[in-house]
Amino acid sequence: MQEKTLIKVGLICSVAGISVLIIISMFGIDETSLDNIRLNDDVEIKGIINSVSRLNSATVLEVEDKCIVKVVLFDEIKANQGDNIQLTGRVDNYQGEKEIIVDEARIW
Repeated sequence: MQEKTLIKVGLICSVAGISVLIIISMFGIDETSLDNIRLNDDVEIKGIINSVSRLNSATVLEVEDKCIVKVVLFDEIKANQGDNIQLTGRVDNYQGEKEIIVDEARIW
């Protein structure tokens, strides 16, 4: 009798856990909002490039995933509006606004 009870409890816990994961994935947790992320935290973002501004020493992109994020690249990159991008970098503060300083970026 005890073995059957353990199997039932294990099955119920498994189903409940999977249900919670499905609900979380449907509603999501907005981790891409930089307001929720501390300065100097490492982040990874995948999104679509909304705008590209090329400066003398950097390229500034606005990337949209769940929100619009300003990212700065100091390496040369061939990025255009509408491109998909995946990037990793560090959250920084510039003139009172949070932005991502990119370590690695990949366009596809």
